[in-house]
Amino acid sequence: MDMTKLQHLLLILFTAGTDTTSATLEWAMAELLRNPEKLSKAQQELEKIIGKEKPVEEGDIAGLPYFQAIIKETFRLHSATPLLLPRKADSDVEICGYIVPKGAQVFVNA
Repeated sequence: MDMTKLQHLLLILFTAGTDTTSATLEWAMAELLRNPEKLSKAQQELEKIIGKEKPVEEGDIAGLPYFQAIIKETFRLHSATPLLLPRKADSDVEICGYIVPKGAQVFVNA
């Protein structure tokens, strides 16, 4: 593999990693804004465990069970990647007005 291809591959990997992280954060914030009582409870936990002035650090997360639950629920509801192995359509099929041709690779995101 030449240097140009390697640089291109690394750029794709970096971009994909930051994109999934930002998408997950956006979903978490959207869910918290839709559920203000959950947001309030998370804020109370942060203030009680961390305090108002100290920034949250990675080592603090183990002591924040409600915050951990929010992250896990966000991953459950809005997975950034497909959860099941890819499949191939064994025949032409129409789904909600879209034609999936025979042999097309499909991902199921349950």
